[in-house]
Amino acid sequence: MADDIKKCAAEVGFQLCGIAPAEKLSGFTDEVRRWVEDGCHADMDWITRNTELREDASRFFEGARSVVVCGAAYLCSDPPAGIARYACGTDYHKVVKRMLLRLRDMLQSRYGTACKARAFVDSAPLAEKVYAVRAGLGWIGRNSLLVNRQWGSLLFLGELITDWVPESYDVPDEFYGCGNCTRCMDACPAGAIVSPGRIDARRCLSYLTIEHKGDFTEAQARIVRCSGAVFGCDVCQEICPYNRQALKRLTPEMNDAVRNRFERERYVFPAELPEWLAMDPEYFARRFGNTPLKRAGWESIQRNVRTCLSEY
Repeated sequence: MADDIKKCAAEVGFQLCGIAPAEKLSGFTDEVRRWVEDGCHADMDWITRNTELREDASRFFEGARSVVVCGAAYLCSDPPAGIARYACGTDYHKVVKRMLLRLRDMLQSRYGTACKARAFVDSAPLAEKVYAVRAGLGWIGRNSLLVNRQWGSLLFLGELITDWVPESYDVPDEFYGCGNCTRCMDACPAGAIVSPGRIDARRCLSYLTIEHKGDFTEAQARIVRCSGAVFGCDVCQEICPYNRQALKRLTPEMNDAVRNRFERERYVFPAELPEWLAMDPEYFARRFGNTPLKRAGWESIQRNVRTCLSEY
């Protein structure tokens, strides 16, 4: 079964697939609690909810036994200025969810529709990066992201929680590829990577330009103004040697496949920052309402651009 699952995942378009037991993650909740107590979560209080589910995939439904973790590479050439690579096309939640559902249907046709499987794409309280490590897909890098030897960290993760039990589970890769490298920590514009694997969201450009609502403090405004960030930040990923090697292996065929999968050609991003300010809410929704930019919304995007232009 395990080989069939991985073969089907590759047919669907996933570059990575591994299978881990749906069991409790020892120590995970304590680590998150310490991170929250230190205030590193900023105002993302949703992180403190549903901790029982987050640390134990077997709780998602009765009989859940396995977590099939899949990775879809989103590395693609020519990201628009000020926009994180992952946001340059159709919302990944929708695209990867469709891929997972297709994988589920393929497997159920082989093993029977009585088999249960629920699909998740960054939409449930599931510690997906930790399960990805347990499924042998890579390690947690100093920038807190999952890093794979071949594909780096430019990956969307999606999971099928199932009652299937393979003949064997994958095991974590003992290889820790970061070694003594601290490039991501050194390059972070505001020093948000406060220790290996630990992000202080209050300094993080991705948090500030996407999750943070309302006005910036002057200190926050300085961080955004110096960066030119409109939505998200890729600095810690662009500097990573594994991503640089992955981008060097980006063939024209794969580049086209990624563009087509996420319908990149549908979305034309402004070449100059003032163009964003000319958009009203309705136009913004029509043009980018089917992309990840919807999460930040028109008001936050406008705030970010005004800040970058020192008009805030």
